[in-house]
Amino acid sequence: MPSSPPRGLSAPGAVLSALGAAVLMAMMLLTTLDVVCRYGFNNPLLGVLEITEFMIVAVAFCFLAAMQKDKGHVVVDLVVGRFSSRNQRRVNLFSLGLSLGVTLLLAWTSLVRGLEVLEVGEYSGILRIPVSPFVLLVALGFAAFALDLLADLVGVWRAKEEGE
Repeated sequence: MPSSPPRGLSAPGAVLSALGAAVLMAMMLLTTLDVVCRYGFNNPLLGVLEITEFMIVAVAFCFLAAMQKDKGHVVVDLVVGRFSSRNQRRVNLFSLGLSLGVTLLLAWTSLVRGLEVLEVGEYSGILRIPVSPFVLLVALGFAAFALDLLADLVGVWRAKEEGE
């Protein structure tokens, strides 16, 4: 998790990164409080597991764009590292383009699903928390991720043009 938004992070990515950090802190405090109540007073808090599940979704998808800017996602370059710099750029362009396409597809399908859940009015089982904001947050997280993938793709493309 980045301590401050990475330089060059898209505005939605920066906002989501700050939101993710706040939710992560709240999740840690809530879990600590639940453990103290459960084992200290033999009185666990109702619905903490359900709230934590929603918080995990928020944390995971809020940091997608920040991890792209930090280059924090897993990269394995056993083969590509042996290519010429020109071919490495080509592979990088291809992989960024493919990642962008898949991410846009995921953002779109998450948005469609979020709107369906909103229309139906789906709620969680115990606390009756609306599910739609969290599904829409997944879509927003993917959209911010796509913006930063696009920025990286443009950066690699420009570097390619300058190198030629």
